[in-house]
Amino acid sequence: GFPIAALREIGVLLALSHECIVTVREMVVGEAFNKVFMVMEYMDMDLQEAMKRSGQAPFPQSELKNMLYQILSATQHIHERWYLHRDLK
Repeated sequence: GFPIAALREIGVLLALSHECIVTVREMVVGEAFNKVFMVMEYMDMDLQEAMKRSGQAPFPQSELKNMLYQILSATQHIHERWYLHRDLK
């Protein structure tokens, strides 16, 4: 069968709706039942790519404040719904 931990994670991601959390658009099943894919909204880049592209080390203070605000805002949203996390991506 399908791993229960994966089902739980899918359910959580589908339930969360916040501007700083990537949205799961739909779930797609491949040719075989064990081929399941999450279709998520397109993101131009992640934090690692932003660091590569910026050419600045470290980011300007205004950028850091904005990034921290987004992370903390999403974390607050998750915690208000009584979800816990092992890591943030």
